Order: sequence, then structure tokens, then C-alpha cells
Amino acid sequence: MTYKQFNGILSNGRKYPRQFSMVTYIKLYADKKLMDRLQDYAKLNNCRKVKNTFTNGETTVEYIEVQNLPQFPIQEIGISLMNDQIYHHEKISENLEIRILGKKANLIFKYTN
Repeated sequence: MTYKQFNGILSNGRKYPRQFSMVTYIKLYADKKLMDRLQDYAKLNNCRKVKNTFTNGETTVEYIEVQNLPQFPIQEIGISLMNDQIYHHEKISENLEIRILGKKANLIFKYTN
């Protein structure tokens, strides 16, 4: 299924209004195997390492090194929005919150093991 077909299903055939432009931030737990993949990602995307982050000016990946990955390793995802939004903070579920302000939105995951 293509992205266009998927959007067609979600929007019932209406033009699907895209509200975000790109992922700008990811915070996650990383074990040895994931660290190797993050380093490969960093090389591929011309990222520099600063403390516990890889960044290329557009996207930043922040990591916390652990021996064993939790069941859900992603803690937060930041995205840039196409249009300014007023501040809004919504608890979607016990494990997910969304915070929106201006042209930024953050999905905050709260999984515990």
C-alpha cells in the first residue's frame, strides 16, 4: 500500500491536510545493538556527536545507553508543524501525551517495565 493510498483511506477520499513537515527530535533508550545502528544513521545523515546526541541541524537523536532495552524504547518524538498552533497539552492515554506550541509538537511516551 502506498502512502497516497493510506492517506486516501484515512481521509475517506477527501484531500488529506498534512500538518507536519518533518521529525526534528527523537529521544530513546539504546542498547549496544541499537547504538551501532544509530552510529550508522549518524554517518549516513552527516550527524555530529555531541554528548549523548547525534544531530545534523535538522534532526536530533538523543539516547540513554542501557544494557537491556525496555519493551518500548522510544521516550519522545518531536515534529515541526506547517502552521502555528496555540498551546495544547493532551493526555491521550496512560502511555502517551501530546504537547503542541507554535510550530512544534512533541509526542511523549510513558511506558514503564
